[in-house]
Amino acid sequence: MGCSTSKGASDFAACTPSNSVALENACQCAEDSTSNECDAGKYCWTDFTCSTFMKSPAVPTDDIRHDVNACSSDNPCPLGQFCNFDSTRIEITDQGTSFCEHCDKVGYIAETDTVDCDNDGLPDKGAATCNTKCNNQI
Repeated sequence: MGCSTSKGASDFAACTPSNSVALENACQCAEDSTSNECDAGKYCWTDFTCSTFMKSPAVPTDDIRHDVNACSSDNPCPLGQFCNFDSTRIEITDQGTSFCEHCDKVGYIAETDTVDCDNDGLPDKGAATCNTKCNNQI
């Protein structure tokens, strides 16, 4: 995804926002930014947030149970998701099993460009997995 040069006296480039295509060059993602704050390889989401990971499509509330993938230590989640290791949330899975959650569904800390796994109500093992998978993209 390329960048287009911004008009005016500034020498920064405005990003072309995309939730799923990584940037080829550094560019201005935040509308009020005066620099190319979003580096190549990152994502400038359509809400003009710069992130290190791609944003998963929104899941309609009615379809939440169809988007659930059971997971465990032996059955890890795909890239961009983490196993919450929260087998108590029966209302989500109808079975009370751990399931994959999308990294972009967890709170975001703009100052550090990380996902706030430690304050999302996850059990310790789920928070640790979230930090590994979402903040390191392993």
